Parts: sequence; structure tokens; C-alpha cells
Amino acid sequence: MLPSVSRPAQRPLDISQWDQVLELVATQRDDNRLLLGRGVPNLEYESLRPLSKILAGLHRSTELNGFNYDKLSGSPELRQQVARLAVASGCLLHPDDIMITTGCQEALAISLRTLTQPGDVVAVDSPSFYGTMQILKANGLKALEIPTDPQTGISLEALELALEQWPIRAIQVTPTFNNPLGYTMPEARKRALFQLAQRFDVAIIEDDIYGDLSFSLPRPRTVKSFDDDGRVLLCSGFPRRWGLACGWAGWHRGAIAIRRCI
Repeated sequence: MLPSVSRPAQRPLDISQWDQVLELVATQRDDNRLLLGRGVPNLEYESLRPLSKILAGLHRSTELNGFNYDKLSGSPELRQQVARLAVASGCLLHPDDIMITTGCQEALAISLRTLTQPGDVVAVDSPSFYGTMQILKANGLKALEIPTDPQTGISLEALELALEQWPIRAIQVTPTFNNPLGYTMPEARKRALFQLAQRFDVAIIEDDIYGDLSFSLPRPRTVKSFDDDGRVLLCSGFPRRWGLACGWAGWHRGAIAIRRCI
């Protein structure tokens, strides 16, 4: 049975329930517990062995370059490959639009710090990824939860009312294979979400970390794929140790797109 549409408070709130978040982060894996709160594959599955061999071979062939500092924006070769992968989601990015980060939340944190100041309001889907809540709390931001349907995603009607009522600086959503609800917003609603943000001149931080896990092709389009004025910060990435973020490095340039990693 699907959960009902969320009914969060209709006002910006400081992040609470911090003890529960810390408990989740500190939870250790054991034989009697399956951790569903983290985006980590089954590390004992046989299909990971070929990938492990490839990574080991790359480390042996790089002449210890992996222990040195790279360019501030990241390896040019990696950024070029990320730009190629982005095409599958409907995005046309140049390698120079890509910046490499080192953790699952760094790109989200960069995105939020770029767009906000302490005390600003960020609209989020409800329930939302706990890692985003960590970043909001760490940066002194307020969360405005928007009712979210477990099949079609964030309520555009409720979001429109919120944008009319509150000074929202950014909209943070996970519209494709959402965590934790699992929904994928229909393509028409993704386009409508972008048009709504365009009308109110607000940025979207799009978490697409699971977008490439589609069982069918083509994979779902991103909200970023409809972006024609640079207001969507696109977040995605690769499995652990290969995290990345890609995007223009300043909102003042009128165009930002950030890709997040795990």
C-alpha cells in the first residue's frame, strides 16, 4: 500500500529531529539488519567483482597520480565523460561546465551555499533526503516542506501557493526515483515544475543521483533538460570513490548546473 500524500506544516521551520538523523548516520551494518537509509549496493554481490578489478587496474596504471592534487574543477577526462553521460538525461553540458567533488553531499552543500544566506527559506519535498536536512541545518537555513504524492511527486499547486506566500530562495527536489518515496515525476510535471520556478524566478536544485538506475531506455529526462536559462542545479554521481559534481561556478553568471555524487 502506498503512503498517503504528506501533510507537513505550512510554514518554514528550523530542522528538528536531529537525534534521529544522527542515529541513522551512526547505524552500523550487521548480519541481522538491512540498511535502507543509505544508497549503498550489496558489496558482497558478484557483479561488483569485475568493477573492483577495473578500479584496481586503473590505480596501478596511474603512476600514483591519484595521490596528488588535480585541477580545481577536476580531471578534464572525467569531466568530458560526465558531459557525455548527461546526454542520456536530455542535457547538453560542456566539460568546462563540470566541477568534481569528493562526497555524497558536497555538491548539494555547494549548491545551497551558492544560492542562499543563513535564515533563507528552501522548499523541499516531504519527506526529503535526510542528508539535505543536515546541510540546511549546518547552514542555518529553514525548510519549507511541500506536500508530496508517492506517485507523481511534489505538489505543484502547493508549491505555487508557497512561492506566493514565502521568500523561497531555492527548490530542492528528487524527481526521478525519489529517495525515500521512490516515485518518478511524469515528464509533463517536470516541465511544469521548471516553468513554475521560471515564473517566480527561483532556482531548482535537482537531485538525480538515482536517475541512471532505470530498468528501461531511454532513462527519464531531468528537469534540467528543460532548462533554457540556467536556473536548475543538476545533481548526480557515481558509486563511492568516484563522486562528482558538475556545473557553472556562479549564479551571478546567470547559469548554474551542479551534479552531485555519492
